[in-house]
Amino acid sequence: MIRAKKPLEASKARLRLEEQCSRAEMCSSEAMEKMRRWGVPQPEAAIVLKELLASRFIDDARFSRSFVRDKYRFAKWGRRKIVFALKQKRICSDDILQALDEIDMAEYQEILSHVLAHKSRTMPDSGSYEAKMKLLRFAVGRGYEADLALKIIKSL
Repeated sequence: MIRAKKPLEASKARLRLEEQCSRAEMCSSEAMEKMRRWGVPQPEAAIVLKELLASRFIDDARFSRSFVRDKYRFAKWGRRKIVFALKQKRICSDDILQALDEIDMAEYQEILSHVLAHKSRTMPDSGSYEAKMKLLRFAVGRGYEADLALKIIKSL
């Protein structure tokens, strides 16, 4: 017989979240989702979240800055894909815009140039119109702006 898991108490959920937040950034929607999966009742989860926000274990602005930095430098995502992902995590627009302002545009363009150059080397006829359109679709799929991608594709 399979027994249902016993819901986690709010105090234990808070301790567990504090531990997880001390290791990695977490946004408030992720914390609420974890508490929902752990079976913490909604009113108690809201209180725990409020306490975590007050003690700055969770800070959505800090999370969004970290998320933006990681995604454009390491995952090589474009601004549009980053914005979409942050909106899915229910981060407010002001925090998203502030985090995006921290992107160094020279570094951002360099990353896109490197990604497109690498992709073009894997294509058999990289000078053709079709190949350039494939590169453009690839860049847009990664979340980069089409006009910036076109500019870089022309310079390759």
